[in-house]
Amino acid sequence: VFTGYDYVATTTKAVQGPYPKGTVYLAGTVQKDTVQYKVIREIVENDQAVLKFYYLDPTYKGEVDWRGTDTTGFIELLTTSPTTYKVGTIYDYNINSKITAPFTIDPTKNVMVFKESEQNEQGSKYRVIAQWSGDETTKGIYGKIYIATQVWTTKLGTNEWGWFDYSDDQAGIKFNNKGFWPAGVQNTLRNATPATAVETTYIYKESSKYGDVIVEYYDTDGKQIVNSVVDTPKSALGTEYNTDVDRRPASLVAADGTVYFYKEVKSDSAKTTGTVVAGTTTVKYVYEKAGSVNVNFVDINGKVIKAPVSDEKDAKPGY
Repeated sequence: VFTGYDYVATTTKAVQGPYPKGTVYLAGTVQKDTVQYKVIREIVENDQAVLKFYYLDPTYKGEVDWRGTDTTGFIELLTTSPTTYKVGTIYDYNINSKITAPFTIDPTKNVMVFKESEQNEQGSKYRVIAQWSGDETTKGIYGKIYIATQVWTTKLGTNEWGWFDYSDDQAGIKFNNKGFWPAGVQNTLRNATPATAVETTYIYKESSKYGDVIVEYYDTDGKQIVNSVVDTPKSALGTEYNTDVDRRPASLVAADGTVYFYKEVKSDSAKTTGTVVAGTTTVKYVYEKAGSVNVNFVDINGKVIKAPVSDEKDAKPGY
């Protein structure tokens, strides 16, 4: 509780995750029938990360790293927008619509079609597909993506070749397994990594039940000569004040050593006595620069016959 202020709200903000900026690590892999891909997380800020999806090139025949961040043999599918760590179970979802890998559109199922494999001995092959699948729960369609495969095979009981996927199988459309079988995985594109450091901010507003009185000091040219002082900090309304008693010294010394003497109350000043009102009351005093008197000794020809003597130094004007 702070005198003179009313509490408004408390906000929390994640400022650090478990890894520092620049960290890159394997976030996950999928090896489900013909669906083969890996996900790498990169920390782009202490409180932000991106996810990078790489699908295995269907034509690649070399060694593959499924335990680390080596992407040899993989094709980058997409990189999410930076997602910010949140507090609790509030998530930040991808809003980036860009697909990195080359693709075409299959108009029959409205899916993105990527690279396909070579045919096997039975004449079958497969190809990688994807489709944005988010909704209002993921803050839009780009908050989730479906990564899957279609296989080139024959419909069960016929010699009719075509592309079939997991949704066909689920819908009861049966087809032959000629060495490749389709699969599909839904991927939610969000930053689920918990924050390890949280910044908490308490918001207050100045209370209309309190006020304060400050005093300012000026020279005769209107220039402020010393720092302002607070006479009644955050005081209850109606509190009596009198700056003439303890805030109006007879003289002041500026930072440069110049001496000033009190002259008058500034024309735009608030009253020097009264009661505290809401907000800030500003009392302004004017001070006049001190003067000095030197005595010079010369002969009738103006020749100095004795060093000057200071008669008055830093004297009050008018004396």
